[in-house]
Amino acid sequence: MAKLKPAPLPTKKYTKASDALRAARDLIRNKNRWTTGDLAVKYRDNETHRCTTKSKDAVAFCALGAVKRVNGPAEKAAIAFLRAAGLHLRAQLASGESKVFYTPEPPYTVGDQDIFSINDDYGHEYVLRMFSRAIRQAKKAGK
Repeated sequence: MAKLKPAPLPTKKYTKASDALRAARDLIRNKNRWTTGDLAVKYRDNETHRCTTKSKDAVAFCALGAVKRVNGPAEKAAIAFLRAAGLHLRAQLASGESKVFYTPEPPYTVGDQDIFSINDDYGHEYVLRMFSRAIRQAKKAGK
């Protein structure tokens, strides 16, 4: 991962899930701002270390971490659309594969497993696809 300056803290509270999802996707569109295995990471001693999604030092985020970074009143709805998109995409991808999927540890829910699987097992391109589907579905629902 290229060394980056910390990502700016959000200044806007998104009230629509589609807007929150778009902002989260934009946050990690640059592959250097995206990570696997942790919700968010920061630099310390020239290495990346886990941190909170709200840390002023955070430089990169997983898919769920990006949504939590841009949170606002629409966070729960945005995560629900991202879960549904992750489930859909994971089912499409798994139909021809015998891949072992990551099971998240608490406090994450079973629905988060689909987000983590796309993020950690399939990579950045599929994460962006998952976000695009979630945004389309949220807009279609008027959210």
